[in-house]
Amino acid sequence: MHNLSEILALTKEMNRVKKICFLVSIITVSSLQPLHAQPETVFNAYVQALVAEDWEKAETYWLPEEIRKSKRLDITYAGTKVKYDCASPLISALEGVQSGDVKVSVAETTYHDDWAQMSVQLTTANDSVKASYYLMQSEGDWRLVSPLFIHTRNWKTHDTRYFTVHFSDASLINKYALEELDRFVVSVGKYFVLSPLEMERLEEEKIDYYLCTEEQTRKLTGFSTPGMTNLQFDVIISRYLPHYHEMVHLLMNYSLKELPLYTLPCLQEGIAVCLGGRWGKSPGVIFQIGHFTLAQEIFHLEDVLTYDGFHRTVNNPDFSYPLSGIFVKFLVEQFGIGRFISLYRGLSGAEATVRSFSVEDIQSKVSKIYEMSWVDIRNKFAGYWEQFEFSGLVPGGNLLPNEPTMILRSADIYAQIWDLDDVYLFEIRAMTDTSSGVILMKSSSSSVEESYRSRKFAEHLPDAQYDGETYGIQFSTNEVGLYDYHTNNLVAKYVSSFSPSSDYWESEGRIIRFRLEKSILNQGISDFQLRLVEQ
Repeated sequence: MHNLSEILALTKEMNRVKKICFLVSIITVSSLQPLHAQPETVFNAYVQALVAEDWEKAETYWLPEEIRKSKRLDITYAGTKVKYDCASPLISALEGVQSGDVKVSVAETTYHDDWAQMSVQLTTANDSVKASYYLMQSEGDWRLVSPLFIHTRNWKTHDTRYFTVHFSDASLINKYALEELDRFVVSVGKYFVLSPLEMERLEEEKIDYYLCTEEQTRKLTGFSTPGMTNLQFDVIISRYLPHYHEMVHLLMNYSLKELPLYTLPCLQEGIAVCLGGRWGKSPGVIFQIGHFTLAQEIFHLEDVLTYDGFHRTVNNPDFSYPLSGIFVKFLVEQFGIGRFISLYRGLSGAEATVRSFSVEDIQSKVSKIYEMSWVDIRNKFAGYWEQFEFSGLVPGGNLLPNEPTMILRSADIYAQIWDLDDVYLFEIRAMTDTSSGVILMKSSSSSVEESYRSRKFAEHLPDAQYDGETYGIQFSTNEVGLYDYHTNNLVAKYVSSFSPSSDYWESEGRIIRFRLEKSILNQGISDFQLRLVEQ
């Protein structure tokens, strides 16, 4: 049996792995009809149903639409009977509530225009914690709902093939990003071998996607984060459109259908990085960081294998996620997705079980599933990760005698571009040692809505007006990056401190040279209007 301190620690760990949705539950209500019960009465009845493990009755205290939403994709978590409220400290403390070790009481109810906030206290002999619940009326009685319901009920929506996108600010949304949502689902669906029926189910039910500002994301998730997957209702909440990483988490769960709530983090986050990158950076850019981490021996593969290794030994997502992503990419590319799914299931379970896996346990499981000794797997991996030094931008390049394809000028910077076989070669001549700028690339067929404003463009050029540009190549004497302004993602990057090269910056002549792989652009460079802007 857990005491309240252990319960709180468990709740914290659940949030850390980003598997649980929110720290708050919500209740909704209208004032059109006389109340049949006070909110405190409904809440107490809900608690009684939980204590009695009468799961069907517990559902009746929630808005029916919310229960249906939680079940619509048939994703379930082993041992989790109240998926729709699984993030609440009340659910984490349920064993203690049932035994009488944890007392539950309503401390205060505050009323607003058409909803009310309830502060609930969970208390033991030595400790206490508060949880927030919110209320609204439905059909004359109070009903529980999610935070999303109360805070986004008046937002606009836009349906794509596989998504319903909820938003309140039209400047965050554009047609290209909406189409990219569906394209990515099709791609990942093939990767996970989803059946035609499973794809049809997604198309029919759709994934709810809440596109937010920074403040809205914090309000809906309880965290200062770019985005999260809400496992209570199988939805995505994010500042990014698309948020590839979180989409992979949701689609992986959809492909498995029934799974434990916890999975070894190097596998869980590794597959999301492998296919979706992380926090606005492409997989290639994240792999590049992983390459640097391994090449400099900052950490090793074994450091990230266990739960504690991922969260405590490495203790930095800027290293743990890239290492995990490269390892998972290695496993899938070398041995196939089927064996990886078996490994993923085999290293999932209750929180205590996942935390108990030792390095030796994990190595043994990997060896068994892949029918190869860990030493052989480790040696094969050692020759694999070296390919990720670059992510589409490579320093240097030999100039050709022929004329450049394009020439760009600003007051203090002169740029030339050559169209070679599989790359574009850039040479940028600067007037000073600190020169920097952005080469803007606007597609001749761009049809981005006038209302759309690229967040990344504004970061690069705060005093400039966004005009539908597709890409921006931001450069300085130390680094260069290709940014997608429609999705606000970093697509490719070269950083001289990661891979020092005298071929990138020639200080004597003040010349920057780099090659951009053609395959990472969505069309040929001649199809873009280019403009050079100094920073």
